[in-house]
Amino acid sequence: SRDFYKQNIEPFTAIIAKICRAYASNYEDYEDYFQEVCLQLWRCRKDFQGKSRWSTWVYRVSLNVCMSLKRKEKKHETKEIKAE
Repeated sequence: SRDFYKQNIEPFTAIIAKICRAYASNYEDYEDYFQEVCLQLWRCRKDFQGKSRWSTWVYRVSLNVCMSLKRKEKKHETKEIKAE
């Protein structure tokens, strides 16, 4: 797992961080988003088919995770507003 991180995620942390910062509302959310992206890359590593470059796949997974988390965040905010 450390080898996977070092070889397949660490070289792309700048792009992952950039995407996470774009979607996160604050630093705490940024950290959560970043961690979730890394976990998702680990969980889905066997799904990578090699039809594109690994960097493209990392970028796409990062976007999908961040968009999904942002949607969940907005739904939660909407429910809180309706409850008030």
